[in-house]
Amino acid sequence: QQMAELTEMSLTCAAAPAGIQNDWAIMVGENGISEGSIACPTLIIHDRADPLVPFAHAEWSQRCIPDSRLLEIHAGGHLIWYGRYANFMHQQRVEFLRESGIV
Repeated sequence: QQMAELTEMSLTCAAAPAGIQNDWAIMVGENGISEGSIACPTLIIHDRADPLVPFAHAEWSQRCIPDSRLLEIHAGGHLIWYGRYANFMHQQRVEFLRESGIV
């Protein structure tokens, strides 16, 4: 079942390549974010075990985005929204949106 879920997620991402292109642009160049340039409620979610993006990126983002919240999770890698932590991730995002008055 996990393989089927991973395949479905991969196909969904492939159908919307703008997000993947954005990720690559950020990884290889400037991301356009500077201190104070983001003023909306921001939830930063990251895992120290992510082999692709250093945790320092999340810490830097938190320093640059006023009133942001950093949620460190321990899902074991880069695909933090997939697997046994999927429900936890969903709950945390919904809670943040409610607390921020977005929904």
